[in-house]
This record gives sequence, C-alpha cells and structure tokens, in this order.
Amino acid sequence: MNLFWSYSDKQLDDEFFEERVNRFKEKRKEFENNNLKFLTLFKRDALSKNNYKEIVFYEIDGLKKAGLKPSDLVVAYNNNFKKKTFSKLELNNLKELSELTAKLGVKIGIFDYKDVFTYDEVKKADFRIKKWANIINKHNYSPLEKLIRAYIIVSNLDYKEEDKSKSTSISRSVYGVLNSKYIVCAGFSEYFKAVVNELNETNLKVFGNNIGTEEEVYGKKDYGFHRNNICYIKDDKYKIDGYYYLDPTWDCGKNLDLTYFLIEMKEIGKIQNGMMIDCDKSLKEMMKKNKDVYRSNSKKDHYINISPAYYSSVAKDTLNFGDNEIYQSNNKTDTTEELLFDYLSERQDFKDFVTLKQTEKDLNDRRVNKTFDEIIERNYNRSNKDVAKNSIIKNKKIMWEYLSEHSPHVDIGPIQNALNTIFKDMFIDKSKDEISMKLYKTLKANFRKSLLYFDAGSKTAFRESEELFDKSL
Repeated sequence: MNLFWSYSDKQLDDEFFEERVNRFKEKRKEFENNNLKFLTLFKRDALSKNNYKEIVFYEIDGLKKAGLKPSDLVVAYNNNFKKKTFSKLELNNLKELSELTAKLGVKIGIFDYKDVFTYDEVKKADFRIKKWANIINKHNYSPLEKLIRAYIIVSNLDYKEEDKSKSTSISRSVYGVLNSKYIVCAGFSEYFKAVVNELNETNLKVFGNNIGTEEEVYGKKDYGFHRNNICYIKDDKYKIDGYYYLDPTWDCGKNLDLTYFLIEMKEIGKIQNGMMIDCDKSLKEMMKKNKDVYRSNSKKDHYINISPAYYSSVAKDTLNFGDNEIYQSNNKTDTTEELLFDYLSERQDFKDFVTLKQTEKDLNDRRVNKTFDEIIERNYNRSNKDVAKNSIIKNKKIMWEYLSEHSPHVDIGPIQNALNTIFKDMFIDKSKDEISMKLYKTLKANFRKSLLYFDAGSKTAFRESEELFDKSL
C-alpha cells in the first residue's frame, strides 16, 4: 500500500487542503489498482478523547465531500515516537472505530515507520511487549540487569529481511516485526526501545540512533543507513551512571552475544566490522543517491507527501551524529533527539555543561565585551531558562561532547555479575555449576568476538578481559 501524506489537524479548514486533494487525484493515476491511499494522520492522544468518533467521521465526511471515495482513505494515529503500548481504553476505541469504518470501506489503524497497522496487529504486538516486560519486572532486577535481560530477549531473534514484494515496514516497525518473521536493524532498535519503555524504569532511557554504512556491492561502494541504540542508565548496585552505545542487530542470534552492549561513546570509532564508518560521507552519498525518497520536495517519488509526517515523527525519536542535512523536508525538524533534550533538560549537570562550554567559547570571542562573571551569569540564565530550545544545545557537537564525557568505562565485573543473576532465572532447571559454565562460555565467546570487531586499543568490557580467557582455545 502506497500512502499519500495528509495534514490532519484541522486539515479541512487548511488553505492548502484543496490543493492536496487535487494533487492526490493526479498522483493516483500513476498507480495500478488504485494502490495509492490518502492518509489522514492524527496525534495519538486523539484516540483517547471523549469525542474520538466525531473527530474521525468529521474528517471522513469532509474528504468524501471533496470527491474522495472511501476506498481512497486511510485514517491512522501516529505512534512513531515516545512509543508505549496502548491502554485498554485506546485499544477498545480503536477496535470500535475499526468496526465502524470497515462498514464504510475505510481502513483505520496505527501509523508506525511507513505503514498503518490494524487493531489486531497492534493488540498482538502489545501483548508480546507487555509479556516480556512483566517477565523482567517480576524479578527484583537492578536497572543493568533489566537492560541486559531486555537486550537478550530482543537480540535473540535472527536477522531476516523481507523480499521486495513486501512492505519494508514489516521488518522495521515493532508492529511489523511482532506480526511476522522479519526483522532488520531498525526493527531490532525499535523493538528494544519498546520493551525497555514498557519496564517503566526511571533509571533507564533508550533512544534510537542512525549511523552511516558503507558496503562493497558488485565492486562498487554502496552507502546506506544502520540503526541501533543509545541508552542512559543509572544503577547504584553496579555503580554505573552514563550514556552508552548498543547494537542489538550485530549481537542478534541465539548465542547470547553482548559484544556491542554498553559501549562507551568514545569507543564507537574503534569498531572495525567493516560496515560502520564516519557518518558524514556515507549519509551525504545516501542523500544524493536517494534524493527522491529522502527529500520531500521531490516530484518523482510517491512518498513525497508522507515525508514531512515521517521525518517530523521519526526524527524526533532518533539520535543522529552524522550529517546535519540528513533530514531535509518542508517541515524543518531538528535531527537530534527531542526526547533526549526533554530528558537532559531536567539534569542540572547538562545545564552546567552547556553553560561552561558556551562561556569558554565567549571568552575566546573578542566581540564579547563582558566580564567572566557576567558571561557565566548570562549563559547560566540562558540554559536554565529553556535548555531544550537553546541553540547551543541543538548543536550536535556539544551534545556529542556531553555524551562522551558522561560515558564512564564499564568493566567486565558488573556485566558478569548481572548475567549470573539473570541466568539463574533464565535457566532454572540447571545446577549452580552448569550456570557457572554457561556464564563462562558466554563471556568467553563475547571476548573472542570482540577481538574480531574492535581495534586492539579499544577498551570495551570484553576487549579488556583478556586475562580471564585462554586465547588458544
């Protein structure tokens, strides 16, 4: 199904509404079997409002009066960011709406990634997410133990890409993944984020992260995207407090891999798996190669009018330490994580960091004619007033510096002890000695993998644990 993006908030009164409808009618001619749908996208909170039915049917009636057929229409609620499972009220309302709109021939569901998922698909996916969260939360786990258990659950799946006849959302959206046998990097990232979100652990935050990739395809370099995660964790039991890089895709499979788990930010550049490179070049090349897909002002691509919806939602739930211009759309969106801003704005140490960084910059600027105390006070008031909107903070360089400086080293000890606690619950039929052997083999396998995928000078937990294992084995 191909979707034609439509602005939903009071769109019937929008001065561009008629133009959008006419443009849809023209674009529809290019598709066989009427396989282009006019998507009306609502914010998620509209699903739980008292007048949720009136909102939907007002839109449908208005679109029908504008000359669109019910079979042209798709109505959806956006769940692309701040992802949480749906409440009983939301699901009941969605079910009722699905039954009512089906009688009219209008599809309704939840928008995620680039597709719309039905009530049954969302209910099934949410059930699985809640099941895993309940399994984790029934134990008295620390934040690190919760994070590892969620990571193992998600990365236990095998990477499998859909064939060309299927929507890419089937392997990239959490709803697609949990209703199919397909999952790729974006799916791992979103699934992991969804499970951790469901834990409601205040000392755990997981964010998506995009990086550039470079591969050799038929003798030529091919550039693309890879999606993984960055997390914040505070664990008093294991004395951990910081931001870390994780990649459930590269640890996927049935081997209990944790090689890419809790990597210090400054160690990212020492990954040598051959695919991940400095983002700038690859993302720029990807933009040139796929300008029809990634630029919403393209007149060639049928996702042209879904791009603002896609980027203004997904980009807000994505970190991207690569190219400033990766998301170019008519809707100006900041490419750095809005949710991370919200979270960091509550942390005084980040405000202090921003204040000092800007003060350092001002002191080296001869045009700033103020005393040190005056500069400090001005910058402190500026960052404290509205840290999330301060242009200093939206500079990815200062964000990267902050994350790097707040990413203390985690050695093998906490991971080993946390795994031991988790294994006792995962393998309840095994003896203490069997669990100890399982733990040893898991740590050893991750150590050997780290030798292959990290530079010799890297200081990841496994890369530094050489003395624990016999390399000859």
